[in-house]
Amino acid sequence: MLAFLRSCLLRSITAYISVPGWRESAIDQARSTEAEAVSEASASPGGVVRLDLAKLLHDGDRRWSSPTPTDIAALRLQDVKSLIEPQLASAPIEVVVVGSKLIPQCKRSPPPSVRYRAGRKRRRLRRRP
Repeated sequence: MLAFLRSCLLRSITAYISVPGWRESAIDQARSTEAEAVSEASASPGGVVRLDLAKLLHDGDRRWSSPTPTDIAALRLQDVKSLIEPQLASAPIEVVVVGSKLIPQCKRSPPPSVRYRAGRKRRRLRRRP
């Protein structure tokens, strides 16, 4: 039973990574939450410092700035997809296995759905000291 659950978990993780479900409603929710947070932070001196301090410490570099209300309103689902999809397709994934009884079982071959993804190199599991 445990092996079946572990297999289902690994297949679910694989599905989330290989075929992500992009929802416009999630972007709308994130947009409204961030706009509210920026609005609240702008209402107090400490909040303004929190929003602007990193940008000021890095010589006005916009990469360190908090998003403005205009930036938040301009965010679109396609922008998020273009930023995240290349990472999901090619970035390495770290799997952490907890529990000494699982190590020998995990060194054996995983289910076919998680063995390889196109463009990923096979890595051997190493036991950490």
